[in-house]
Amino acid sequence: MIQANVVESHAYFELTGPLDVGASSPLGRVDVALLANGDAVVSWLESATPGRLVARRISADGGSGPIMEIVPISIARNSGFPQMVADENRLIFAWTEVADGTSRVRTLYYQLCECVQPARS
Repeated sequence: MIQANVVESHAYFELTGPLDVGASSPLGRVDVALLANGDAVVSWLESATPGRLVARRISADGGSGPIMEIVPISIARNSGFPQMVADENRLIFAWTEVADGTSRVRTLYYQLCECVQPARS
């Protein structure tokens, strides 16, 4: 289970207690991005084999959308900490990929749409 304590100074998003995002096998390396409409997206690594970077959209009232698999990813320490930022109607993810002893930074754009809106509580 991952619990996120979110206290944001913006008037439209203020959760002051733990929020269970429903992760089944979290490894950690958590990131949070606030969206223009006041929702937030939480991402983390799942320790399944193979590892995977996942994300879930959360509304200010605590409702949540489905857990979305973003990309399969190594859970080794040299894979670093995936990063996520919100840019208008998309999320941008960046992570380190290590193959044959060579590291490179990979990026992925994830388009937000109405189909991944959180269920409102």
